[in-house]
Amino acid sequence: SSSETGYPIPIYPTSDGGCLVAGRVNSVNELGALSKVDKNGNLAWSRQSPVYRTGVYDAFRGIYVDENSDILVVGTGMQLTGKANLLASLMDSIGQVRWVKNFDFGGTQHHFNAIARTDSIYTLVGWCTFSGVGISPIMAQISESGRFIRSNYYPATSTTTFSDVLLSASKLVYTLGYATTSAGQLCYITKMKMDGTILWQKAIGYGGDVGNKLLMDGG
Repeated sequence: SSSETGYPIPIYPTSDGGCLVAGRVNSVNELGALSKVDKNGNLAWSRQSPVYRTGVYDAFRGIYVDENSDILVVGTGMQLTGKANLLASLMDSIGQVRWVKNFDFGGTQHHFNAIARTDSIYTLVGWCTFSGVGISPIMAQISESGRFIRSNYYPATSTTTFSDVLLSASKLVYTLGYATTSAGQLCYITKMKMDGTILWQKAIGYGGDVGNKLLMDGG
């Protein structure tokens, strides 16, 4: 396409030296897209979310590959319902769909950006809006079969997001995003239990920062 749609494009390296690239295609039906690129930079395959209606979009923003090379992608899904819900799709290593789910958590918009996994539970993070409340962070958990486990909504008085997530060996959840504070827009780090209970939150930065990627360094 000659026009990009301004969405983050996550890239996930694969064991064969290639990578997976996710995002959104700017076609007649704007769909979530996942593509496999081989180690030589050639397109091996590309898959798009199902078409249900026009005038709305789907977008994939998070990728996770498990030990069986199955691929989970998450993002925003409007094609099915016309409303911005959580879109999640599990595929095999060549992009054949095992399941596609659309989860409505009751807000106006739901945009999920990142995935972490422990045991058979996927922890997903992003941001959402509810009527009368601005952009606030959200965490949700689903099983490897696509079964809903829980969602935790964290109302914020000013724009606050979750952009990335990590799980520690002790099954503590760490998220990174940004928050609008009295000192300006700062990176925003949160530590919580697996059930979503917040242990602490910290805002760091210089007043105009966006946190996008979280890494573990020796625990």
